Amino acid sequence: MLRRSDQAFQRDQTDQGNCLIDNFDSIKMKVKKVSDMKYYGDVTFVIQQEDPNAPGDWKEYKVVKPYKGDWTRLESRWNSGDKINDDKRVNNQLEIIADTFSTINFTNIRCVKWMGHQWAVTTVTPRPPKLVLEIGGLYNAGTESLSTP
Repeated sequence: MLRRSDQAFQRDQTDQGNCLIDNFDSIKMKVKKVSDMKYYGDVTFVIQQEDPNAPGDWKEYKVVKPYKGDWTRLESRWNSGDKINDDKRVNNQLEIIADTFSTINFTNIRCVKWMGHQWAVTTVTPRPPKLVLEIGGLYNAGTESLSTP
């Protein structure tokens, strides 16, 4: 036979357990599937053009265009190395809806803007009517700006 204090303790533990289950269910409902995550942001192309004033001198120009798409994979990891702080690396996959410009220049795609940062594109696979972009680490390169041809 349980004493009165033991019964109260068991009731409290059961109530806390239900509270944890209720909180877990509410958290679980807020998590989205990767297939439901949409993308709208800038995709940067780096195009080489010959300088008209100096024949034989090629320069890289940046063309930034907005695209819509879907995230199909979201992964992240830390790359350890000789540095004090490890590098953040993502292994995400993004499918964007291709237009004529992106279909012709898919080999020139360098980075996408996501979460306020420029992320390097490591692989581009044309899968009409979309382009599948594999996203890697942070992108660090400066080029001159050029309007879209």
